[in-house]
Amino acid sequence: MDALLFTLLLWINQHSQFEYDAGNGMPALVAADQMALAELIIDDDAVFDRNRHTVSFQNFVNQLEAVYDHHHQRILLNSKIDWHTPYGRSVIVHELVHFIQYQQGLHRQVNCLNALERDAYEIQALYME
Repeated sequence: MDALLFTLLLWINQHSQFEYDAGNGMPALVAADQMALAELIIDDDAVFDRNRHTVSFQNFVNQLEAVYDHHHQRILLNSKIDWHTPYGRSVIVHELVHFIQYQQGLHRQVNCLNALERDAYEIQALYME
């Protein structure tokens, strides 16, 4: 798995303005269920109600594919995503962009962390091309 992550990080180096510094290590890649992804996105410090069954909440959870957990330097990948496919690897590329953004301190330069998504989606789309 480390070889895949390293290869994708080098691809990001060559195809974007983001520069991976190998001295920063690599994130771990961990399979997770969608509820674990939701817990990280909603608020990892809050009490999380796993019994919510509103349609909008379920739609939110069902769309989750991966999350970069900067507290533990790991990517949680939805266990339904096949990382052997080009699309699955593109999801990992997206999260690796977030890894680099955090390593470079870019998360401190935005008012809202969603502002970091644009670059991640653009690089993911470029990878899919």
